[in-house]
Amino acid sequence: MSIGFSFETSVHDKKQVKQILSELCKERELGYDEDENNSGIHFCPLGNLYVEFIQDGDEWIFKGDCQTNLVGAGFHKYAIEFIDAFQERLGKHMLIEDDTEYEGRRDFERMRKDHFYSWLQNIIEICHDYAGGDYSNLSICWDMNQYQPTGCEGCVLSPFGRFNIKELVSRVAQEGIGPFAQEFFIWNNEEQDAYFYRNCAMHLMWEKCYYMPSSRSDEDAILNTSILDYLERAMTMSHEIPIPIKDYEYLCRLDERTPMDISKQAVYYSETPIGYRKGWVTIHFGKIDIDMPGNFRYEREADGNNLWYDGAYPDWKNMRVSGYLMNEGDADFVGPVFGEGSEPYTEIICGEGRCRYVIHEAEEDGEKYFMGIGQIICQNGLYLMTLCFNNEEDKPWAEEVFSRIKGKKQGKVEEMTYPEEKKPEILN
Repeated sequence: MSIGFSFETSVHDKKQVKQILSELCKERELGYDEDENNSGIHFCPLGNLYVEFIQDGDEWIFKGDCQTNLVGAGFHKYAIEFIDAFQERLGKHMLIEDDTEYEGRRDFERMRKDHFYSWLQNIIEICHDYAGGDYSNLSICWDMNQYQPTGCEGCVLSPFGRFNIKELVSRVAQEGIGPFAQEFFIWNNEEQDAYFYRNCAMHLMWEKCYYMPSSRSDEDAILNTSILDYLERAMTMSHEIPIPIKDYEYLCRLDERTPMDISKQAVYYSETPIGYRKGWVTIHFGKIDIDMPGNFRYEREADGNNLWYDGAYPDWKNMRVSGYLMNEGDADFVGPVFGEGSEPYTEIICGEGRCRYVIHEAEEDGEKYFMGIGQIICQNGLYLMTLCFNNEEDKPWAEEVFSRIKGKKQGKVEEMTYPEEKKPEILN
């Protein structure tokens, strides 16, 4: 069950409506993007409002929706107030359906307690049902279309961190839901206070950050800078709010930034390292799951290849994967993929599929490096994988990548959706 609100009205001038939305976002320093018939307003991490225009004769149906349960009651309040300002500037009232009834009642504490805290309490009760079991990869509110973090026995993962299930259930039973809500929701209170900025940073650190130098890519630079800006804003507002100091200092080094004075700052402690991408992650590619280092960044190459790379120096690694589906029957290995005169391949069972690979030395433009070439078959899917690295000591890494591949027996191809909203090419 989600929490949010939706709205709808009819308008004559689509261009005017887009202009109003753009102006309001500029005034409030919000993110805004649009295409011909859609617009997106971006308030904070995970806090978005989407609208669309549907032509209806000489008019346009203007409708939108906003899911707020992941971000918190403060976001719900602010988004409703944004719609208030929009209606006032448009000079027209819209039909608004608000799950919390806040749009009509304007009672923040009632909304937070009866809806957001109640929703979170239900999540805790679901976790309670699993507290006595042996689980390693339970998730709540996780986007299953993106990568999957490595499991952690007895823990539940979320966009806001890992939590020990038994300890979480016990904590809420003793303290009530309020203290945990302050940690879980990005925007739990009415104002954008120190907790808001700290929690914005924590979400990005747990789910998005690669923990790589800002110089590697624009994406790394934006992530590192955003996290540091959020943390420093929180520390400026309050010395009492716990901050993950070691991670803050490490990100400062990655961003080549001078740290603030943190001598008086309360310290946030986590039982597990903050950042899912500090470990291995799993991506879904067609009929196989591929494990890779979390700091690998995806790019679609000009020739259509799917590339993941770490951009590290001096010891670098990368991975390329392509996939093909047979129109009839099951796929089989093809050759000579491994090259003439190459050493015998290794064949392993990988879940519901099979994998053959070789690892050998290669050379390009006078530079020597190592290459792992593999084929994976699963049902009617054939997948080609190439691993490149320049340090011979990383051969066990390449072998581990191949050994961790898992074929899945299922009736349809599952495509992976990336944070950059790019997908690998699955050829029919």
